Amino acid sequence: MAQKKKSKKPSSKKNDLKATEKKAKKALAQAEDSVATALEAVADSKKKLRKRAAVLSKKTEKLAAKHAEAAQQFALEVAKSENEAASEPKKAPAKSAPSKPSSTSLTVAELREQAKARNITGYSRMNKADLIAALEPSPTA
Repeated sequence: MAQKKKSKKPSSKKNDLKATEKKAKKALAQAEDSVATALEAVADSKKKLRKRAAVLSKKTEKLAAKHAEAAQQFALEVAKSENEAASEPKKAPAKSAPSKPSSTSLTVAELREQAKARNITGYSRMNKADLIAALEPSPTA
């Protein structure tokens, strides 16, 4: 079996080691720069978010004050309305005509008396439905 000869010399290992170390330092520096950039972005974002939160907080306070004022005004109007309603004398509902008992609640005898008073012929032979129909005012054209 033939052995492979090492093509690299010991001084070459030192050079490789230095090159690798240099690349690692460069990568570390880039990573540190990236981290610093990210930290600045986070800090900037925090400032923007805090500023936006402050603006929204002020708007919320204004709206809450406006709502409280409107609710108080509404409560005053309701109380005023209730006081006016309580202080007004109660009026009896207006009646267009003297109240008559409903013709359906009257007895046949009462309906016949009304028919007799209006001179309706044949009232004595009518049933309740016929009496109610005869006593209702006729529609005018």
